Formats: sequence, structure tokens, C-alpha cells
Amino acid sequence: MEKAGGPQIVIDGTRSYTFHTVGEVPNWMKMTAEGLEVGDKVRIGMCVPKGATWALRSMYPLKLKTVADFIKVDSLAQLDKDEPGKNGKKYYFDNATSMVYYKFYGATNRSENDNQVCGGGKCPMIELTLAGNLSANNGDCRSTLYSAEQMALVPPELPVSTETFMANAGPEPPADFGHGSSRPFTSRSPVNGRNGQWSEWSSCSVTCGNGYQYKRRECNNPMPQHGGGPCGTPHYKERNCKLDACT
Repeated sequence: MEKAGGPQIVIDGTRSYTFHTVGEVPNWMKMTAEGLEVGDKVRIGMCVPKGATWALRSMYPLKLKTVADFIKVDSLAQLDKDEPGKNGKKYYFDNATSMVYYKFYGATNRSENDNQVCGGGKCPMIELTLAGNLSANNGDCRSTLYSAEQMALVPPELPVSTETFMANAGPEPPADFGHGSSRPFTSRSPVNGRNGQWSEWSSCSVTCGNGYQYKRRECNNPMPQHGGGPCGTPHYKERNCKLDACT
């Protein structure tokens, strides 16, 4: 969640950063809080299409495999309340706007020489799976979430470089300029992506009655590199499950 240019992410937990889908709504989303360290907090909101069923899952820093492992709260104020033992487990679903909110808490620190985006290469993450009403143009909750004035706001302009370079400067950069001469890379040939192994089927989405299970695979065996082609689909499978009747 760190950016090199443009608006910066506020990591004190006082603001929400919301995610909306324009067009076809994906049935699986994964949010990763890159760059967060101990003491940092970020609240996110994800738009859930009206009429769709949904489930949350997180594997780090806490293993929360089904929505039943989370703690449902009734307001953003309760979500923001600092409660050791509950932080990172709570979520809030706003029926009026169809937004589900979750708060990331930084769990590790990076050392001075760490080249990972999070300490030890592990970042807080949350997954949202969706099923049902996922047709186009119903995953954008901004009209119910923001006022007309907020929707009309223009994003700030990013800084523009005015530095110029001579077209006939020769094969070597000027003395004391940059990091030295540039040479063609020989190790950046395109690598096409391949899917990894399927995960195990998830637990049933309900504790009684009819529900669903899912499993997924990631494009990481290997990931596409240097302009290589994407992995094939599907990345997500779903099936029905049935438990004992609810009483």
C-alpha cells in the first residue's frame, strides 16, 4: 500500500479506502496490506453486490478460515475500537450501502536491509469470495456511499518531470550522472505464467442447511514475468454443500 508518487496512504486507521468494481464482478478478491508495520492501521471497504452471498477469509496474521471465525460488529466506531485480542478479527457490514469493512493491523517490522514489502515477506491479507448476483455494473457502491459533491472531486495532479535528456548524448551518461552506463539485460526474456496447485475445498459457508464450498489456485508456478502471457482460467471453483438441517 506504499506508493512512490501521488496521494499517499494514511496508515493511522482514521480513513477508509474503498474498492468498487466497474463491469463484471469477480467472484474472488484478495487485498494485501503491503508496507504495513507494527502500529500501522488501514481500514478498507469492499462493495458487495446487492443480493450476492459473500464470505471472508484471512490466513495472516490470523488464520480465519470462515466468516464464523471473524467477529461481526455493528458500526465503524466498533470496528475502529482498539481491543487487543479482537483487532484483525472484526468486520462490519453496512446494509444501507452494501459495503463490508475490515481493518488491517501491521504485524511485523522490516529490518534496515530487508528487501521484502513486509517483514519476513508476510503481509496482512483478506479474501472476499462472492456468489450469486454478480452481473455487470452492480459492484459499484459509490452512489450510495458518497455525496454528489464527493463524486465530483477531481483527483490531484501528479508531479511532472521537467528534466530533459539530449538525444545525441553518446553511449555513456555524463560524469557523475545516475548510476553509470546502461547495458542490455540478458535475463529478461518473457516468462509465461502457469497455475499452481488447487487448494483444498474450504469449509461449508454455513453451519447448518445448504451452503457452498470453494477452492482456488494462484498464478504462481511461475508468475508471468517480463511481458509473458497470463495463466489460464479458472482460478476459482465452487460447489454446493449440505449440513444437518437448522433447528
